[in-house]
Amino acid sequence: MGKIMNKREEDYIKTIYTLTVEEKAKLANTQVVANTLEVTIQTANEMFKKLAKQDLVVYKPYKGVRLTEKGITEAIRVIRAHRIIELFLTETLNFKWSEVHEDAERLEHAASVKLVDALYEFLGRPKTDPHGHPIPVFGEEYKISTLNLFALNKNDSFKIIMVNESDDVFNYFDNNKIKIADDFVVEYKDENAITIKSDRRYQISKNIAVNIFVEKLKKEK
Repeated sequence: MGKIMNKREEDYIKTIYTLTVEEKAKLANTQVVANTLEVTIQTANEMFKKLAKQDLVVYKPYKGVRLTEKGITEAIRVIRAHRIIELFLTETLNFKWSEVHEDAERLEHAASVKLVDALYEFLGRPKTDPHGHPIPVFGEEYKISTLNLFALNKNDSFKIIMVNESDDVFNYFDNNKIKIADDFVVEYKDENAITIKSDRRYQISKNIAVNIFVEKLKKEK
C-alpha cells in the first residue's frame, strides 16, 4: 500500500478519522477540524476540496466531511503507525508518556508499512497503544470508551481504559505512576475536581478528568 499524501494531508485525514470513525460523528465539523489543526475555516475548506479531488473524503460545503473507503484506508495506515511507534518507544525504549507523542508524530509520516508491521509483530500484535487507544487493523471494527472519569459518581468502581493525547494528562500519569487498566473507586467529587483511590488517593482536576476514559466495574455483592 503506497503512500499517497503529504504530512499535512495526513494530519487532516487522521483528524477526520478520529471524529467520524472513533467518535462516531456522521460528519467531521469544519470548525472542529480547523480548531484541532489550528487553522482557519477557509484553510480547512480548501484542504477538504483538495482531499475530495483525491477521492479521500466526501465534502459537504457548510457542513463538514467524511472519509471515503480510500480515505479510511489511508487514515488507518497513519494512525496505526503512530500508535505502534508510541508503544515501541514506551515499552522497549522506556520513554515516558509525555515524551513519545512528538517523536511518534514525526516518525508516523516517514515509517514504511513494512517497518510498522515489523514493529507490530515484534511487540506481540498489541491491541492498544500506551494510552489505551486501539491499534486499528485493516478490515476490523473496534469500540472505544466514551465514559469519562468526571461523569462518575461517589463510590463508583472503575478501570482506566484510555486517555486523550494531552500534555497535562500525560504529565499527571507520569508523575503519579498511574497506568492504563488500573482499578479505582471514586471517593469524592465536586464541581472542580474528583478524588479517586486505590492503594493511595489522587485528586484530579476536572480538565484532566474529562480526558480520562473509564469502564465502570460491577460492585461485589
